[in-house]
Amino acid sequence: MYRLVAAALALWATLAAASPSAAQFNNPAAPSCSGDINPSCSQVTGQHLSSPIPGEERVLCSIRAANFNSTADQTCVIPASVTAWAPLSMWATNCSASLTLAVGGIYPSPGKGGTPMVAATQVYTAVTGNTIIAPLTLAAGIATTRFTIGTVYLSLTTAQGSAATCDFYVMGADLT
Repeated sequence: MYRLVAAALALWATLAAASPSAAQFNNPAAPSCSGDINPSCSQVTGQHLSSPIPGEERVLCSIRAANFNSTADQTCVIPASVTAWAPLSMWATNCSASLTLAVGGIYPSPGKGGTPMVAATQVYTAVTGNTIIAPLTLAAGIATTRFTIGTVYLSLTTAQGSAATCDFYVMGADLT
């Protein structure tokens, strides 16, 4: 039994060392993988893939430190390489304060335009600090809609009333 386990581990180590992805991380001469989109990497880097895989579920866009004390449109830009996508979920997390008053939705057009993806009545009271992830409620039919827009807008109806920032994420399937 010991020989079988040792042989399996030796085979795994040989395959891992020969793999380009392993070489990229174990070889100091290999290019470093960092940044949101790094064409020299084939792995996930930052929040997006350097070479999107059609149908893959992933973070399509994010707004880091979105201002939850503002009712202005805040843009979440989807990479130009994603020409069609389906929303799977949207989240708020890493908030600088407990959100007690913030209310608002997510829209496909600026100025709260188009059919809301998340209703204007969405409350964020579940986000009580930076360790909480609050999944937002997608509007009816949104999860079964194919989108071709390149920007999503976070636009609050009611601001928090005091300084507060949160990270906002759109998760979806790349249908390009």
